Amino acid sequence: MQRGYDATCELLASGRRPTAIFCVADQLAVGACKAIFNAGLRVPQDISVMGYDGTEIAQFYEPSICTVRQPKESIAKKTVEVLISLMEHKGSNRHIVFPTEIVAGNSCAAPAKP
Repeated sequence: MQRGYDATCELLASGRRPTAIFCVADQLAVGACKAIFNAGLRVPQDISVMGYDGTEIAQFYEPSICTVRQPKESIAKKTVEVLISLMEHKGSNRHIVFPTEIVAGNSCAAPAKP
C-alpha cells in the first residue's frame, strides 16, 4: 500500500493529473486512493482507480476498488503440473493464458468533461 501511495504522490506532484490509475495489485490501488484523497481529490470523480488480483480488500475498501480477478486456483494447479512435467523431462515450457474477470467497484467512472 505504501508503494501505491508513494508512486501516486509522485505522479500528482509532477503536475500531470491522470484521469485514471491502473495498479498491478489491489493493495497498490488502496495506497493510490489514499494519496488521491490526501491531495484533496476524489475517487472516482477526479481520478478513477483500478486494481488487479480480486482480493477481499478491494471489496471492503471505501469506495470499493474496481479490480481484475484472476483464477488463482487454476493458475496454481497448472503451474504445479507444468513444473512437474519439466522436472520429469516429459514436457516443455508453455505459454498459458487464463481468463480473467473484471469486478466492478465504485472506484471507476467516466472522465469528467473538460
